[in-house]
Amino acid sequence: SACTGDVRVISQNIRGDEISVTVSVDVLPNGCELSCNKRHVNRIIATDFAFEYPEQLSNEELNILRFKTAAEITKFINKRNSVIALSADMDFPYASAKKAPEPYFDKISGDLLFGKISGTSKAPYVLSGVYRDIGIRLASNQPQRTIQIDAYLHEGYSGKLISSKSFNTTALNDERVSKIYVIGSPEFYGTKFGTHWKKSLDEVADWAVEQSNCLPMVARIARFNAKQITISMGLDSGMSEGDIVYVILSNSNSMMTNKGKFIEEDKKTTLNLLVRSIGVDYIVLEAIDKVDFRVKLQVGDIILIQ
Repeated sequence: SACTGDVRVISQNIRGDEISVTVSVDVLPNGCELSCNKRHVNRIIATDFAFEYPEQLSNEELNILRFKTAAEITKFINKRNSVIALSADMDFPYASAKKAPEPYFDKISGDLLFGKISGTSKAPYVLSGVYRDIGIRLASNQPQRTIQIDAYLHEGYSGKLISSKSFNTTALNDERVSKIYVIGSPEFYGTKFGTHWKKSLDEVADWAVEQSNCLPMVARIARFNAKQITISMGLDSGMSEGDIVYVILSNSNSMMTNKGKFIEEDKKTTLNLLVRSIGVDYIVLEAIDKVDFRVKLQVGDIILIQ
């Protein structure tokens, strides 16, 4: 046995309803370590990180920091060049900070807020969180500020929790949030609070990339015919024309079980598809095997690309 690397299309022949494809597969040496071997680039959207105890901050500090975390974490994630991060800093997908990570349903429409966030951004994974602590206390007669952030990664279409982690950092001195410098500037991050805060957000960004980078790409079907599927992804997907991708099709609203695991392959339709064409905001996938998508799919169904 061995591990496989890149798969490339060498030639293709179409005879009637059958397509024959010759591919080249890189075979890696025996004993290779399992690693993330994917062509696609995942999209993740960061929402607001709310304060469970806003009274731990002065009104001035709260006004400075409110709705700023998502944009800064997004910036830190994108610097790592592994996933594409977007920011929805005015959205908070829970009923309150105390109730996180329980998904919130709009009381009027009944819609899942996670679904709205993912749908408009085409980002299937949502990063959110809560400041469980950001207070200043005395320790050995010295003031110190603790920053504890609980971060959550959800599948956006269903709101199901994929992973979570708590980040806790403490620094000495009376670290007040500077009102002199703009958040995100080198000058702000040069302050005592800015240095401390950046360390916390950097840790969250590292974790978010680690958790989301190798996840399958999840997309909704925009249209289809007998042999082809068009999904609402595009040039920034990381895929190229001629790639062969392994996909799982689902007619449910989620690619995950209630236990937070991705669906088992034997419960859904699985097949290999050829990336036929890519546009700015679409990808056309074409069946290699004999199949008729018209009897299997509906517009809006979910496709999972491994």
